[in-house]
This record gives sequence, structure tokens and C-alpha cells, in this order.
Amino acid sequence: MKKISSNNKDIAFFDFDGTITIKDSFIDFLKYSKGNIDFFKGIIILSPLIIAFYLKKISSQKLKEAFINYYFNNWEIDQFINIANDYSKKRIIKIINPKALRKIKWHQNKGDEVIVVTASLEYWIENWCNEMNLKLIGTKIEVKNNRLTGKIQGKNCSGIEKVKRIKTLYDLMNYNIIYAYGNGSGDIEMLKISDKKFYRQF
Repeated sequence: MKKISSNNKDIAFFDFDGTITIKDSFIDFLKYSKGNIDFFKGIIILSPLIIAFYLKKISSQKLKEAFINYYFNNWEIDQFINIANDYSKKRIIKIINPKALRKIKWHQNKGDEVIVVTASLEYWIENWCNEMNLKLIGTKIEVKNNRLTGKIQGKNCSGIEKVKRIKTLYDLMNYNIIYAYGNGSGDIEMLKISDKKFYRQF
């Protein structure tokens, strides 16, 4: 894959959940797509795995795949895309942090490259990013025979995986200043490669 490079430009990487948004879009999307009753039923059924994750016995990828498998396994991809697009158009704007939005526009106004780097699935964020003229790097979902398998394609885009994905696409040596914005442990590695890092602040 050819790297994107730019001379005399700055670049800014924004985490999505809890940084651009005021709440986790993954959980919010589950509630939106399944309804509160089915959502909380799933939380009860998956609670042993949730506890195992917080006890560091399983990875965030394993937990996320368990959620995807429970709520969406064997869904037709078009069905999933439709509800993801609906969520993106109707719901995301309601959970955006105004401070993050102002900072994004500040970067855009000065001509910076701005990229959202998220562990959430790309499908329900893509439309919003397109409308905002933002690039997107996110977790991808596995599809076989036009149906969701319940698994992630490749790796969950968190932690060091965020850095790997960034460096695959962007030649950072060609940018003057690298900015990074994050709010959790999954953003630490991305913050480390930046010149100007912002943790839970703008």
C-alpha cells in the first residue's frame, strides 16, 4: 500500500470514542441497533467475558468479537451497513464533544491533514468522517459470503496497532508537526509518536 506524504504540512490524529465523542460509540451503536432490552440481555449473557476482560484474562479483541458475534453474527452485510449508516447520520452528531469539533476545525482551517484513528468499527463512523472531510482508520469486520462472521478482520485498531496502521499509510517524516489526541490506554502508543500530545484535553 502506497504511503501518503505531504511536504510543509502538519498532521493530526484523533481517537474517536471518548475523545471526539462524549461516550463510547460501540456501546451506543449496540443500543441503537438492537434496542435497550436486547442490549442489556446481551450484557448479562456476556458478563463473564466482560469480567474476564477487566481481570486481564482476555484481550479487548476477544471481548469485542464476543459482542459482535452475539449481536450481529450471520447478519447480511447490507443489513449491517444500512443500520450503521442510519446511526452515523442520525446519532453521532448527538454524542460529539463540541471542544473536539472546534479543534478538528482549527486543524482543518490551517490546512492540516486530520485523521480519525479508532478501535470502533469503521462502518458506523465512515459517513460522519466523509461529511467532515476526515480520513478514517478503524477496526474492520470480517465478512464471508456477504454475511458477518462475528469476527474482526485482522487486529483491533487499538494500542500499538494504531501506530502500525498509521505508519503503513503515512510517511510521518514528511510532516512538520505531528499532533495526537486521545483519552485512554489504547491511545498511549499513538500519543508517543506525536510531537504535540493531548491526553483528555484540547
